[in-house]
Amino acid sequence: MSSTDSALLSAAFTFSNNIYKNILRPQATQREMQWVIRAVVLVMGVAGTSLTLTKKGTLVIWYIGASLTYCFLLPQLICVLFLDKANGYGSLTGFVMSLVLRLLCGWPSLGIPAVLHLPGGSFEDGVHVQRFPVNTLCMLCSLACILTFSNLTALLFDQGIIPEAWDVLNFLKLPRKLPSLGASNEDKKRRLEEKDPQQDPSEPMMNTTC
Repeated sequence: MSSTDSALLSAAFTFSNNIYKNILRPQATQREMQWVIRAVVLVMGVAGTSLTLTKKGTLVIWYIGASLTYCFLLPQLICVLFLDKANGYGSLTGFVMSLVLRLLCGWPSLGIPAVLHLPGGSFEDGVHVQRFPVNTLCMLCSLACILTFSNLTALLFDQGIIPEAWDVLNFLKLPRKLPSLGASNEDKKRRLEEKDPQQDPSEPMMNTTC
């Protein structure tokens, strides 16, 4: 029971803080956030209870959850921990890309037939069965998509091709390292003067005369 309520609270807090507060209603009050968390807990509880009443059983549900975590969340976690160039636009695009690809490859546990037939598959009773590592393919495609679209959107925003008003995920407001284009001599001189205004940059750092 403790694991169940922890999972419900975690899902409710993630939705209310990361999606509702940051994207949907940034001006939401603390009282409003409390009601949002309660509503999400209620919805998740009803959804989880309804899943237990299906004929597939809880083991299939655990398998589907593990597959979802591997395909969709692992690339996001890798980018958060090790790749500082990833942004929200790349993350959203990678998630959608992985979801579409996973559905096209078929999901027998959910009764979804395969539309995209990968190498190594075969037909059994008129149904195409994938032998290719579909989950790993979706995970790698999602990771590549996150990196590609993150760098692309960062370049388009920095060059002014996409106006700042279109930055709905507040990418430009986040602290990040801008690409270094090389400093001119005037910039180097100004930095030296800011560091030590009393010292002329053309003078040596120390006097070597005896």
